[in-house]
Amino acid sequence: MMKLHKFGNPNADIVLIQPVDDHDMEGIENEVFVIAESCGRDFFLVACQVEDWNKDLSPWKAHDLLKDRGVSCVLEWNEGNHFKEPDIRTAKAFAWLRRRSITVSSN
Repeated sequence: MMKLHKFGNPNADIVLIQPVDDHDMEGIENEVFVIAESCGRDFFLVACQVEDWNKDLSPWKAHDLLKDRGVSCVLEWNEGNHFKEPDIRTAKAFAWLRRRSITVSSN
């Protein structure tokens, strides 16, 4: 069973759901702070702590699933490996989505 960690305003219109492990939890509060500073709107982040990434989250290849559904993806190269500043990188991604949704919804 996944353990849920909740941050932010549970009544916010924006809900972010993020699978995490122990390593991600070390920086989650900083991530929440960076998201709040970057987008300036209320949000509710639910971090779902998983024990086995492959078992719990990988029943299919994500790229194929997204491609089949016509979802376009954005790739940003980061120096180092995926363990370098994961809280900042995840916060930047959520903030980018948040800013993009404001632009899309206002057209």
